[in-house]
Amino acid sequence: MNEKRICGVIFGRERSDLLSLAEEDDSLLMPFAPSYRNIDYAISSLFHIGISDFIVFVSKKKRIEEYFIKNWGELNVTVIDCEELGNNLHFIREKIDSLDFSMFIGIKSDNPLWVNFEEYKEKIFTKEISFSIKNKNGKKAEVCGFSIKPKEFTYKFLTFINNKELFTKDIATEWHNINKLHSIEIEESIFLKINSIKEFFDFHINMINNYFYLDDFNSKVPLKYNSFVNSSSVFDPDSFVKNSIVGTNVEIKGYVENSVIFSNVRIAKGAKIINSLILPGNNIGSHTVIDSVILDEFYEDNSLPNIEAHSVIGNKEAIRPNNKFGELNFGVSLLGKNLRIPSRMKIGGNCYIKSNVYHMLLRNMRNIEDGSLVSN
Repeated sequence: MNEKRICGVIFGRERSDLLSLAEEDDSLLMPFAPSYRNIDYAISSLFHIGISDFIVFVSKKKRIEEYFIKNWGELNVTVIDCEELGNNLHFIREKIDSLDFSMFIGIKSDNPLWVNFEEYKEKIFTKEISFSIKNKNGKKAEVCGFSIKPKEFTYKFLTFINNKELFTKDIATEWHNINKLHSIEIEESIFLKINSIKEFFDFHINMINNYFYLDDFNSKVPLKYNSFVNSSSVFDPDSFVKNSIVGTNVEIKGYVENSVIFSNVRIAKGAKIINSLILPGNNIGSHTVIDSVILDEFYEDNSLPNIEAHSVIGNKEAIRPNNKFGELNFGVSLLGKNLRIPSRMKIGGNCYIKSNVYHMLLRNMRNIEDGSLVSN
């Protein structure tokens, strides 16, 4: 790297089309594949060409700071809250100038994106350019990032990103269009654009059934992770797991079929998970049945089940769509973040239970019909 100090710049995008999956943390921390999140792919792209200094732009920074401490402790990361950028712009410029970076390399992270930069290092370490992903469908190549010299970054890019409206747009494409940068096209990459809840669900379910694609995907995307995160999963002798993908630090004592179980999930004895995505941190109680459900992340204390015993969630035969959210019309229910579902609760298909709905409110409902929306 010729002793040059390069800074990686990661930026996501505010999204509303993924409902609870992208709320609270932008799309940067959206779980994707059993053990990773969108931001891990972008960071790994830069980490594998020797970059360990990062600036991450978010609209809410608490959880992402905690995430870096836990999972990427070897990196030097500055998280900048775009809401606070305007008031601290002068201070941030001074701090960045003092670090004496020779180039800034930005890459977007609102969808899983991994790029092999190895043969392009000389160009992106020395020149101001945009880079794009070759589109396998023959369409126009997708701009996914850029390299910027220090002065341009400090005095131009920080002012650019301080425009809050731009943070809801595609920053890489906007910067490319405004500055008319020369663009190089990179062939060896993986970019998975997820535009809806159904696409998120279908991609993971299809990954189960296409082992060759999964192997190819894993072989091309070297993700660096600390060893304590990648702890082994435990399968009880009486458990049954069929045609499913299981992440790290998972404990299964029940029945799992045709499902993706993300990291840090517990499934109790007698519980049954079918055709579902169970995102990180959930603790599924005994004799609970979950069928055709996306269960969003639970990141509070999960020492006790947050999905309590004998609940029945989902109905793949649901005919009634969700009139509030028309995209929930394919038989899958979405349960939001940090939900505690009472014991013996029944929730139908095509339902949307918003994040952080009060436990007492759900206890009073007991039976939620197909196509329902529940919020505080």
